[in-house]
Amino acid sequence: ARNLEASPPVAAVDLYEEAKADLKEGRSLIALGKFKKGLGLATPDSADAWLMLLGLSLTYDRTEQPQHALEMYRAFLASIARNPGEATGKWEKRRHIVENEVARLDALLLETRGALVVRSEPLGARLYLNGLGAGANGDAVTPFTLYAAPGEVVVKLSLGGYDSAALRVSVNAGERRSLSVPLKKTVVQTQLKV
Repeated sequence: ARNLEASPPVAAVDLYEEAKADLKEGRSLIALGKFKKGLGLATPDSADAWLMLLGLSLTYDRTEQPQHALEMYRAFLASIARNPGEATGKWEKRRHIVENEVARLDALLLETRGALVVRSEPLGARLYLNGLGAGANGDAVTPFTLYAAPGEVVVKLSLGGYDSAALRVSVNAGERRSLSVPLKKTVVQTQLKV
Protein backbone atom coordinates (compact mmCIF):
# COMPACT_ATOMS: atom_id res chain seq x y z
CA ALA A 1 0.00 0.00 0.00
CA ARG A 2 1.22 3.44 -0.89
CA ASN A 3 1.32 6.22 1.63
CA LEU A 4 -0.66 9.07 0.12
CA GLU A 5 -0.37 12.13 2.29
CA ALA A 6 -2.32 15.18 1.30
CA SER A 7 -0.23 18.29 0.97
CA PRO A 8 -1.36 21.15 3.13
CA PRO A 9 -3.33 23.85 1.34
CA VAL A 10 -1.30 26.78 0.12
CA ALA A 11 -2.15 29.96 1.97
CA ALA A 12 -2.43 33.28 0.16
CA VAL A 13 0.18 34.83 2.45
CA ASP A 14 2.68 32.07 1.57
CA LEU A 15 2.16 32.74 -2.14
CA TYR A 16 2.62 36.44 -1.49
CA GLU A 17 6.03 35.85 0.13
CA GLU A 18 7.09 33.53 -2.73
CA ALA A 19 5.91 35.99 -5.38
CA LYS A 20 7.65 38.88 -3.63
CA ALA A 21 10.92 36.91 -3.67
CA ASP A 22 10.42 36.02 -7.35
CA LEU A 23 9.83 39.67 -8.21
CA LYS A 24 12.95 40.71 -6.31
CA GLU A 25 14.96 38.11 -8.30
CA GLY A 26 13.60 39.41 -11.61
CA ARG A 27 11.19 36.53 -12.26
CA SER A 28 8.27 38.83 -13.01
CA LEU A 29 6.08 36.37 -14.93
CA ILE A 30 6.38 33.76 -12.18
CA ALA A 31 5.60 36.43 -9.57
CA LEU A 32 2.59 37.56 -11.59
CA GLY A 33 1.18 34.03 -11.67
CA LYS A 34 1.64 33.60 -7.93
CA PHE A 35 0.07 36.96 -7.10
CA LYS A 36 -2.94 36.07 -9.30
CA LYS A 37 -3.28 32.65 -7.66
CA GLY A 38 -2.96 34.21 -4.22
CA LEU A 39 -5.66 36.74 -5.03
CA GLY A 40 -7.94 33.83 -5.96
CA LEU A 41 -7.24 32.19 -2.59
CA ALA A 42 -7.56 35.35 -0.49
CA THR A 43 -10.77 36.36 1.21
CA PRO A 44 -12.23 39.26 -0.80
CA ASP A 45 -11.66 42.71 0.70
CA SER A 46 -9.16 41.36 3.23
CA ALA A 47 -5.57 42.28 4.01
CA ASP A 48 -4.42 39.19 2.08
CA ALA A 49 -6.34 40.34 -1.00
CA TRP A 50 -4.89 43.84 -0.61
CA LEU A 51 -1.35 42.43 -0.51
CA MET A 52 -2.00 40.50 -3.72
CA LEU A 53 -3.50 43.53 -5.48
CA LEU A 54 -0.49 45.65 -4.52
CA GLY A 55 1.85 42.87 -5.65
CA LEU A 56 0.05 42.64 -9.00
CA SER A 57 0.16 46.43 -9.39
CA LEU A 58 3.88 46.60 -8.74
CA THR A 59 4.61 43.66 -11.04
CA TYR A 60 2.59 45.14 -13.89
CA ASP A 61 4.30 48.50 -13.37
CA ARG A 62 7.76 46.92 -13.40
CA THR A 63 6.95 44.99 -16.58
CA GLU A 64 5.87 48.22 -18.30
CA GLN A 65 2.16 47.46 -18.32
CA PRO A 66 0.89 50.69 -16.76
CA GLN A 67 -2.74 50.16 -17.75
CA HIS A 68 -2.89 46.85 -15.87
CA ALA A 69 -0.99 48.34 -12.91
CA LEU A 70 -3.54 51.14 -12.78
CA GLU A 71 -6.40 48.62 -12.94
CA MET A 72 -5.01 46.70 -9.94
CA TYR A 73 -4.34 49.89 -7.96
CA ARG A 74 -7.94 50.95 -8.56
CA ALA A 75 -9.16 47.51 -7.48
CA PHE A 76 -7.12 47.93 -4.28
CA LEU A 77 -8.71 51.33 -3.58
CA ALA A 78 -12.21 49.97 -4.25
CA SER A 79 -11.56 47.02 -1.93
CA ILE A 80 -10.28 49.28 0.86
CA ALA A 81 -13.39 51.45 0.46
CA ARG A 82 -15.63 48.38 0.90
CA ASN A 83 -13.90 47.41 4.16
CA PRO A 84 -12.78 50.64 5.86
CA GLY A 85 -12.75 49.08 9.33
CA GLU A 86 -9.75 46.96 8.35
CA ALA A 87 -7.91 49.84 6.66
CA THR A 88 -6.05 51.19 9.65
CA GLY A 89 -2.46 52.26 10.22
CA LYS A 90 -0.20 50.91 7.47
CA TRP A 91 -3.17 50.34 5.14
CA GLU A 92 -4.22 54.00 5.37
CA LYS A 93 -0.64 54.99 4.52
CA ARG A 94 -0.60 52.56 1.59
CA ARG A 95 -3.95 53.90 0.40
CA HIS A 96 -2.49 57.40 0.15
CA ILE A 97 0.56 56.10 -1.72
CA VAL A 98 -1.68 54.19 -4.13
CA GLU A 99 -3.83 57.28 -4.77
CA ASN A 100 -0.64 59.07 -5.90
CA GLU A 101 0.32 56.10 -8.08
CA VAL A 102 -3.12 56.15 -9.73
CA ALA A 103 -2.67 59.84 -10.59
CA ARG A 104 0.87 59.20 -11.91
CA LEU A 105 -0.12 56.25 -14.09
CA ASP A 106 -3.26 57.96 -15.40
CA ALA A 107 -1.17 60.99 -16.46
CA LEU A 108 1.47 58.70 -18.03
CA LEU A 109 -1.13 56.80 -20.04
CA LEU A 110 -2.86 59.98 -21.20
CA GLU A 111 0.42 61.22 -22.74
CA THR A 112 0.01 58.69 -25.56
CA ARG A 113 -3.53 57.34 -25.21
CA GLY A 114 -7.09 58.39 -24.67
CA ALA A 115 -9.29 57.22 -21.81
CA LEU A 116 -12.80 55.86 -22.30
CA VAL A 117 -14.78 55.72 -19.08
CA VAL A 118 -17.40 53.09 -19.92
CA ARG A 119 -20.60 52.60 -17.96
CA SER A 120 -23.62 50.50 -18.83
CA GLU A 121 -27.16 50.28 -17.59
CA PRO A 122 -27.32 47.83 -15.96
CA LEU A 123 -23.75 47.69 -14.65
CA GLY A 124 -21.61 44.56 -14.94
CA ALA A 125 -21.46 44.21 -18.73
CA ARG A 126 -18.35 42.47 -20.03
CA LEU A 127 -16.12 44.80 -22.06
CA TYR A 128 -14.23 44.14 -25.28
CA LEU A 129 -11.84 46.51 -27.03
CA ASN A 130 -11.31 45.77 -30.72
CA GLY A 131 -12.57 42.22 -30.22
CA LEU A 132 -10.38 41.35 -27.21
CA GLY A 133 -11.55 41.08 -23.62
CA ALA A 134 -10.59 44.26 -21.78
CA GLY A 135 -8.60 44.37 -18.56
CA ALA A 136 -5.54 42.61 -17.21
CA ASN A 137 -7.31 39.23 -17.28
CA GLY A 138 -9.56 39.96 -20.25
CA ASP A 139 -12.62 39.96 -18.00
CA ALA A 140 -13.26 43.64 -17.24
CA VAL A 141 -16.86 44.69 -16.57
CA THR A 142 -18.55 48.07 -16.38
CA PRO A 143 -17.89 50.52 -14.93
CA PHE A 144 -14.33 50.47 -16.28
CA THR A 145 -11.81 52.87 -17.78
CA LEU A 146 -10.22 51.74 -21.03
CA TYR A 147 -7.02 53.34 -22.35
CA ALA A 148 -6.60 53.12 -26.11
CA ALA A 149 -4.14 54.37 -28.71
CA PRO A 150 -5.38 57.27 -30.85
CA GLY A 151 -7.65 56.32 -33.72
CA GLU A 152 -10.95 54.55 -34.14
CA VAL A 153 -11.73 51.66 -31.80
CA VAL A 154 -14.67 49.33 -31.32
CA VAL A 155 -16.01 48.96 -27.79
CA LYS A 156 -18.38 46.03 -27.29
CA LEU A 157 -20.49 45.32 -24.20
CA SER A 158 -22.09 41.98 -23.42
CA LEU A 159 -24.34 40.93 -20.55
CA GLY A 160 -26.51 37.84 -20.17
CA GLY A 161 -30.18 38.56 -20.85
CA TYR A 162 -29.37 41.69 -22.84
CA ASP A 163 -28.52 42.41 -26.46
CA SER A 164 -24.83 43.11 -27.02
CA ALA A 165 -23.92 46.67 -27.94
CA ALA A 166 -20.98 47.77 -30.06
CA LEU A 167 -19.81 51.35 -30.57
CA ARG A 168 -17.19 52.81 -32.88
CA VAL A 169 -15.37 55.51 -30.96
CA SER A 170 -12.71 57.97 -32.04
CA VAL A 171 -9.89 58.22 -29.48
CA ASN A 172 -7.49 61.14 -29.09
CA ALA A 173 -4.36 61.13 -26.92
CA GLY A 174 -4.83 63.10 -23.72
CA GLU A 175 -8.60 63.04 -23.97
CA ARG A 176 -10.97 61.43 -21.46
CA ARG A 177 -14.44 60.54 -22.73
CA SER A 178 -17.40 59.06 -20.92
CA LEU A 179 -19.52 56.43 -22.63
CA SER A 180 -22.84 55.54 -21.08
CA VAL A 181 -24.46 52.59 -22.82
CA PRO A 182 -28.02 51.50 -22.03
CA LEU A 183 -28.43 47.80 -22.79
CA LYS A 184 -31.71 46.46 -24.14
CA LYS A 185 -33.26 43.33 -22.68
CA THR A 186 -33.16 40.43 -25.08
CA VAL A 187 -36.58 39.70 -26.50
CA VAL A 188 -37.26 36.01 -26.89
CA GLN A 189 -39.88 35.25 -29.49
CA THR A 190 -41.80 32.06 -29.18
CA GLN A 191 -44.21 30.52 -31.60
CA LEU A 192 -47.33 28.84 -30.38
CA LYS A 193 -48.62 25.93 -32.39
CA VAL A 194 -52.34 25.68 -32.41
